Amino acid sequence: MTDNKLNSLVRKEAKNLIANSTAAERAKLSIKYLRTQSSSACIYGQMTGDCYSYRAEELIELSCEKVYRRTISNNITGELNGKPASGMRMTYWSPIEIFIDIPLNQMNGNNKRLVAYLKGETKRLIIK
Repeated sequence: MTDNKLNSLVRKEAKNLIANSTAAERAKLSIKYLRTQSSSACIYGQMTGDCYSYRAEELIELSCEKVYRRTISNNITGELNGKPASGMRMTYWSPIEIFIDIPLNQMNGNNKRLVAYLKGETKRLIIK
């Protein structure tokens, strides 16, 4: 599912996430401890303690142009829903959440580069 549309949304979300999060939240990010299926060790989980927390929802609402619909069985439909809605966090995934869970991005260094970018260690987000 790594495609130009997803990559574009990830870049926008990452840029907005830097603008909307605190330096302390971003400093908590660690590629070493990144676990894509963990609510406390994914990107938003590491930053806020739990990707379903009020703060995580707030960051997603502020940072995402569009989100992906989530089904009851936790499958991603691939459908973009539009802007995330308050109080509906359990019904969607952000583009970054989709992106980091793609095995290719875990293997080719894209996740590592994303974390480095969010932490301010690099100035550009390069997605291969």
